[in-house]
Amino acid sequence: MEGTNGHNPSTDKSTYGIEFVVSCAPNSLLRSFSPYVGGVSAFSWSTLAFPRQLHNHINMADKFALCLPSSSKISGVTFLGEGPFYFTSFPNLDLRSILSYTPMVRKDKKSLGYYIGIKKISIKGISIPLPSLKSGSVKLSTVTLYTTLRSDVYEALVSSFSMATKNIPRLKAVQPFSLCLKSSAVGSVKRGFRVPKIDLEMEIKVGKSGQSLVTTR
Repeated sequence: MEGTNGHNPSTDKSTYGIEFVVSCAPNSLLRSFSPYVGGVSAFSWSTLAFPRQLHNHINMADKFALCLPSSSKISGVTFLGEGPFYFTSFPNLDLRSILSYTPMVRKDKKSLGYYIGIKKISIKGISIPLPSLKSGSVKLSTVTLYTTLRSDVYEALVSSFSMATKNIPRLKAVQPFSLCLKSSAVGSVKRGFRVPKIDLEMEIKVGKSGQSLVTTR
């Protein structure tokens, strides 16, 4: 397993002196993954989940940060513990200074998934009218390819986003999406497209979306 000191990735394989609990699975369970995937590391409330094993054995801070790739051609990054968090492309920027943190919510003792509490959603700093959101109603998943929302929340969000982007030409919708914009008329920035920002007001912090659109063909 490759590690990092927070600044530079290590090519040395290490188990951190821990006998990790692992299991084997038939190849049939890996068919939906990229051919470069050799296995799955669980992030959940289970004591067998990877972050929990590190926390329980070496008292590593029970925190993590995920940087998910926008393409299967590039790798993502996972930081575990207090940090520091540096990218090789930004060697002088500790990402902790710009990250937003919010506590994970456990829905009940039987639930192993990670949930977060969302108070409201805003576009261009303006709150959109939403039905009530229960605490812990938003589940974090790295398996789903894009954000999925309850139908009433989705309709309110799309309606407000449509109004905020009314000057951008539309294209025929591509399933499963109901609103598609012409990418050549949008323009791009370093972390996505030049469109109104969608902010999520969580229990403690406000999370700013760096990429609220996906490219379809």
